[in-house]
Amino acid sequence: MNIKGTYEIIQHNIRVSKLAEKVAYSMGLDEETCQSVAVSGLFIDMGKLSMDNEVFGNSRDLTNDEYEYVKQHTTKSTQMLIQASHVSNEVLSSIMHHHENYDGSGYPDKLKGELIPLGARILKICDVFYALLEKRPFREDYSKKEAILIMSKEAEKFDPKIMTVFKEVVSTTRINF
Repeated sequence: MNIKGTYEIIQHNIRVSKLAEKVAYSMGLDEETCQSVAVSGLFIDMGKLSMDNEVFGNSRDLTNDEYEYVKQHTTKSTQMLIQASHVSNEVLSSIMHHHENYDGSGYPDKLKGELIPLGARILKICDVFYALLEKRPFREDYSKKEAILIMSKEAEKFDPKIMTVFKEVVSTTRINF
């Protein structure tokens, strides 16, 4: 991973972490859970740092093999943190499952609904939101309004209760880049 890619991943994770923490607090979750969600957000894409930068910088659609490779970042992130001491299972499971879709179509385990850890469901929404706001090699960035509209069209992928809180939070939060 080159320095620019590393910086972009770190910036993305910080944004996701801050927003996920706001959503968790707005849901009325306890302090420990909110902090766990925030910590998880900081590390969701850490596994990408050990992966081939060329795949992440493509300006074309990924091949099936490339997509399968990219999907490994959740496992790599989790494995890297397992090697660190004192990382909670809640943090590890939130990171591992932040690409699960509420309808069961996500990865790595195709978990569905409330079988997806709560932290992962919060992170999923915040991660997708910021991914849409960020310019990518294969597309331009979207506005906050456009991102929410796109996410609303794919509502089956997100926990509906968390989406309601998320929309309230982003409607009252200044989104900085």
